[in-house]
Amino acid sequence: MKIPTVYSMNMVALDDNLDSPSARKPRELANLLKRLKLPIQWIAAQPVGIEAIKTVHDPQMVDDILACRAVNGFGTISKRVAKTLPYTSGAMLQACLLATAEVPAVALVSGFHHAEYGLAQMYCTFNGLMVAAAQLLKGGSIKRIAIIDGDYHYGNGTDHILDRLALRDSVWHYSFGKTFHRPAQAAAYLRKTRELETSLRQFAPNLIMYQAGADVHCDDPLGGVLDDKEIQLRDSIIFTTARDMQVPLAWNLAGGYRVSDDGDMSPVLKTHVNTYQAAMDVYQDG
Repeated sequence: MKIPTVYSMNMVALDDNLDSPSARKPRELANLLKRLKLPIQWIAAQPVGIEAIKTVHDPQMVDDILACRAVNGFGTISKRVAKTLPYTSGAMLQACLLATAEVPAVALVSGFHHAEYGLAQMYCTFNGLMVAAAQLLKGGSIKRIAIIDGDYHYGNGTDHILDRLALRDSVWHYSFGKTFHRPAQAAAYLRKTRELETSLRQFAPNLIMYQAGADVHCDDPLGGVLDDKEIQLRDSIIFTTARDMQVPLAWNLAGGYRVSDDGDMSPVLKTHVNTYQAAMDVYQDG
């Protein structure tokens, strides 16, 4: 089994003015995955159309950010960031289309879930989850989508867009970051992860989007609930649920900010590699 992985340098914003490592994390992880020679099918990211982004965001905001007349989710005005935005949302859409009940797919992207209909914020410029969801629902073959957000932070932007566009009947959203914030909650977090299967079966999605956030790690400077083994267990539970339900699953990297003083990203990259390992273990066993 090879896991389809959507990535290209067009998704990477190498901008010295950004105060988050998320923009360069996809490149660092892709390089590591290639060195590890994991069973991966590499897929070049393709941009989504600007009109697709405007279906879930204020059109004027979209135009202003892409034309560098307004700040992006990093709080900067950057041509480098603007050029990546159609590719990051496009990569999420591609991963959703590549996922099958037998093999999950991944987009090497971060961000998304804080971006509201008319507001870019907190390292999130456009909400690629909702961009992808809107396009998939428009296509007609997918009627119901579940979004499981394992980022440490609450996916407020996703909820905002769901309510603004009245999509609750078609998109079910659960964000762990709304409830779980401390290591003392680790057992409850994993218990809730197992309990999600009941809600998913009731909703009966045709597709699951999963934000496999690494900032939930107890050592993350902007997060902290689970340790390495607990994060991998979280991932395994979610992958197993999707596999047993025979529902395609596409995941992305979401947050993760463990970077040493010299810029080394090895700790957070290890967590993302562990997610790959969890997926391989679950789907190969299946």
